Amino acid sequence: MPTFVCGDQLRLNKYPPGTATCLVTFPDDLPRQVLMLTAGHAVVSSVAEQGNVISSVATGEAIGSLFCWTNIDGNPTADAALIWVDPAKVAARIRGLTAPTLVNTRPAEGDVVRIMPAQVGGVPRQAKIRAIDQAVDLMVGGPGWPEAPTITYQGQIFTDDLISDAGDSGALVLDWQGQAVGMVVAGSLETGTVITPITAIFANPAWGGMRMALLKDIPSAPLLPVLAPSDSMVGGAADGVADREGTIAAVNGMAMAGALGAQAQDAKNALTDVVFEPASPEEFIRLLTPSAIATMRNFGVPASFTIAQGALESGWGKSKLATNGRNLFGVKADVSWTGDKITMYTREFANGAPVMVEAVWRKYPGLQACLDDHAKFFRDNPRYSGCFQFKDGEGFTNAVAGAGYATDPNYAKKLIATIRARNLGQLDKAF
Repeated sequence: MPTFVCGDQLRLNKYPPGTATCLVTFPDDLPRQVLMLTAGHAVVSSVAEQGNVISSVATGEAIGSLFCWTNIDGNPTADAALIWVDPAKVAARIRGLTAPTLVNTRPAEGDVVRIMPAQVGGVPRQAKIRAIDQAVDLMVGGPGWPEAPTITYQGQIFTDDLISDAGDSGALVLDWQGQAVGMVVAGSLETGTVITPITAIFANPAWGGMRMALLKDIPSAPLLPVLAPSDSMVGGAADGVADREGTIAAVNGMAMAGALGAQAQDAKNALTDVVFEPASPEEFIRLLTPSAIATMRNFGVPASFTIAQGALESGWGKSKLATNGRNLFGVKADVSWTGDKITMYTREFANGAPVMVEAVWRKYPGLQACLDDHAKFFRDNPRYSGCFQFKDGEGFTNAVAGAGYATDPNYAKKLIATIRARNLGQLDKAF
């Protein structure tokens, strides 16, 4: 049973808290991800990275990881962030309010709006909209920011009374019919509570053109975020370069400085149709890590095994089948395959001599689909049922080899050597 609900307070590390707004989704592009909306300045640090773990203030439990956020350069209309959450930890309901299913696209002066304050035991507060489409100068900082710059926000809503307190940034604002109006971003006696319209958040360019909507139902098979420790070393511990487990794409520098539409696209690329061209083993590991951990949690195949085998079979992603078909494991398209296909030549042996023959292979829409299909092969084949007692990559590798997976007597040794050399075993701790 989830212990965290929208309206509760959340935070990055030990920094001051913000409030969870509501659950949203990109239904056309990422329908299996459950995302939580909140105020950007509550969770986006001065050196924000996708994958930063976000926790409940009340319990300290990790509830999700930072997914992407808006750009506050220039004259922004929204300061928002999305957190990829685990629906087993987060409920869709709103504390003290009814979860909205509709959006108020045209709030008007005089409309009554309500919020639920962040403090426990509070009751809903209400006020009337005093003005719409307002510009306001606000000092906006974030966790660890050396200073709080003054930003001019455009298109904001002011209320006639101040109904928000410190810590309410991110609180959902509803109208009297229970429709979503916006999100609390600031407040003062002069402006009343400052509300960012929900339409400005949904239409923000930070989401890379993907359509955002309120989440009405938890997907039946949601993809789970990576909530691993932030100080882990993966994919080259020897050189001392830290790589956060579960980071989809590291974004360095001040949070207000990046081309943030690319963040959502990087996350989407792990799941959808893109050319896969890792430049190095380190990049191969970085690109596969989020999908490998999601597959591990959904199907039980250790992430270290998946990455090591993918590296061996595809030459660290350099094979044409990998780059053009996202097919890392050389899986052919037999009669049972109903997905896309790609035709390529392969070397086979006829009468003891090598010949090049044309073959049809499975073409995957993205890395996640490739890794999930690979895991299903092991899960659905009774020969490998005993392998799933092993939660670590080395144990799983030895079990798979013992079940007769490969004719190469050194196959297991090769995979285990890669797991150890690249410190991939750390990924299995995110099981």
